[in-house]
Amino acid sequence: SNVQASQKEQEQDSEKVQKLKSELKEKDERISAYHRQIDRIQENNEKEKENGLRIRGEKDKLDIELDVIKKQVQGMKEEILRIGDEKSRIQAKNTENQLSIERMNEQRKRDADKEQQLQREIG
Repeated sequence: SNVQASQKEQEQDSEKVQKLKSELKEKDERISAYHRQIDRIQENNEKEKENGLRIRGEKDKLDIELDVIKKQVQGMKEEILRIGDEKSRIQAKNTENQLSIERMNEQRKRDADKEQQLQREIG
């Protein structure tokens, strides 16, 4: 009777040990899964950080290119204004020259008329 009770106790203890081992194995597997998940998250964070740095580098490069283009555009606008001013000066000078030519032609005509008048008077 005592032996049976002792055997029964040993069986129960053995079942408890098996159950505990099974629970321990399950918890170890869950811990491993959590570790794998943490590793994946850290890996993704590193990739995102690298991508962020790469994107920031590309943005900085594009910002520099944009500044260069803005300066070129500003230079072109200034050149257009300068050319416009130069064109206005040339047009004003052309108008002035044209008026001078017209005055000279009028003077020549008057001189020619006077010369004809003198020729008639002499002749």
